[in-house]
Amino acid sequence: MSDTDKSKIVTLQQVPTVDNGTPDPHIIAMCEELLEQAKSGDLRALAVAKVRQNYAFGLDWTGAQESNHSLGAGVAALFHSYNRTLLETEE
Repeated sequence: MSDTDKSKIVTLQQVPTVDNGTPDPHIIAMCEELLEQAKSGDLRALAVAKVRQNYAFGLDWTGAQESNHSLGAGVAALFHSYNRTLLETEE
């Protein structure tokens, strides 16, 4: 590998892990907030990516038909934001 190629290598930030079987309070808080928004009628559509204890992932989406474009834009923005966060390095 040349020095030029090496300059393109990035280090991903480590994410703190939660012990298997231990509920993550951040996930619980986010789910509770989303549930309240859904119950109030404020939430029109939702897309979810989830990772289980064995690192298997799943995804789902649901919502009002008229929200499809907004939901797609939100998923694209999340994809961009998530990847940007992964590539940020500590300075």
